[in-house]
Amino acid sequence: MVDETGQPYAYTDSNPVNRKDPMGLYEYSYYWDLGSTTQLGSAQDVFSYFVNNASAIFPFSLGGCQTLYENESCSFHPTVYGVPTNDNLYVSNITSTSITLTVTNWCQVGSTSLCAAGDPPGSTITFSVGNFLCGKQTCVYLEQNANSPGSGPGTDVAVDYYHQALFTWQTQADNLAHDLCGSSNPALIEGVGWSTA
Repeated sequence: MVDETGQPYAYTDSNPVNRKDPMGLYEYSYYWDLGSTTQLGSAQDVFSYFVNNASAIFPFSLGGCQTLYENESCSFHPTVYGVPTNDNLYVSNITSTSITLTVTNWCQVGSTSLCAAGDPPGSTITFSVGNFLCGKQTCVYLEQNANSPGSGPGTDVAVDYYHQALFTWQTQADNLAHDLCGSSNPALIEGVGWSTA
């Protein structure tokens, strides 16, 4: 991989200390500008709405989970390649502005011992809400960060090539912005030097 990219730690997005993906598979983060604090309230207000209205915010069925709270077990049903799947996970950590969900079992194609598509047990996705400066005002962002070392090759193709995760989480950001302030199409925040202030 070094010969191709010139970067010895490309498989960890050049962050080998904090990101471990020995198979060179996936980890991603998306940041969405939801709007100003004048429109939305504080990051804590937005996050509270997010967890208390999860079934309306997520772009797929959460099984019996309507809200999200510490240690709750859920069965999410995202659609991958047009096929509904079953993702068993639990809320492993929650703060006033973030929540981490950890996979207990999700294999879309294959078996427990050899999974061609899906995220293995221990994979995580964290949703965080925070503030950043946008011009002369303070705005609110939604971050979606996933880490799935050892995921199946079918999942890696969907995430990296077909951008399945990007489109799914864009819909989540749209739902949240629309519910809170009536607007949709939040902008994806990217670029060198972007940071949460």
